[in-house]
Amino acid sequence: MNIITIALTVLLRSSNAFAQTLINYNVPGCDFRSGQISAACVPSYIAFVIGQIFMLTGALSLIMIMWGGTEYTLDKLIGGKEKGITRIRHGILGMVVSGLAFFIVNFAVGALKG
Repeated sequence: MNIITIALTVLLRSSNAFAQTLINYNVPGCDFRSGQISAACVPSYIAFVIGQIFMLTGALSLIMIMWGGTEYTLDKLIGGKEKGITRIRHGILGMVVSGLAFFIVNFAVGALKG
């Protein structure tokens, strides 16, 4: 197995466990497992979907950082030292923006839940 496969496996498994903590199963009239949901379930479902989206963007940022590191390391072969540095910077910036956006949206959805 290569490092990307291992990293994605770890990220997806941990995001699954984290996403399960986002859904509040104690909402009256909501049963996500059977599909019986009502309007009161919407904030919990939105929190789950948004969490999954932000975890995907974090994984993509991590892949960008790894790709940029490869370009930077192999600059003699592919001539991509500047491209590698730029890709690493963009990956770090994307991870920071994604993390901050996740916390802001999670706070807003938490405020909607009450």
